[in-house]
Amino acid sequence: MLARCVVATSLSSCVLADPAPTLPLVNEMAPYIQAQTPEGPSLAVWPEAFVISVGLSDPTVTLFTEAFVDGAPVGSEDRFPPVGDGTASTRTLVIGNLGQPLGPGCPTIMIVVADSFQGTLPKAPGGAYAQWVYTGSGLEDCTSYDAGALADGSFPDAGAGDATAADVGP
Repeated sequence: MLARCVVATSLSSCVLADPAPTLPLVNEMAPYIQAQTPEGPSLAVWPEAFVISVGLSDPTVTLFTEAFVDGAPVGSEDRFPPVGDGTASTRTLVIGNLGQPLGPGCPTIMIVVADSFQGTLPKAPGGAYAQWVYTGSGLEDCTSYDAGALADGSFPDAGAGDATAADVGP
């Protein structure tokens, strides 16, 4: 009796062979920085605008930027829709609404570019950033300390000149 139920069940089943649905293409690659103006890592003079050339894997996407000074968001999110016929694989972004940092110190300016943001973080597939250190804020020396290969965290003697391997001790 059990065999008859199995046979009866298998005879009443059917297989649907619909074609697979067409899935939308997903932009797998984040935008990337090709060039930035001002060039170089430091700014002695505050520019009227920051210009960033961004490479795109999907030229139809709208780009967004977030600006930060010393890690704190400044200004508002800028929106850059596709230009022309939307086929260019490079887009030039001009960000001119950043106020010059005031006061002493050497603030770090970072502009993050992404397809979209969640808060201040880029959503998948990610983003890219351009970064500068503003050295014209009134402080003569904006050098930073690098612990180097030893990473011992000690500061070199200011009067000793350049350190050599013989100068490093326990």
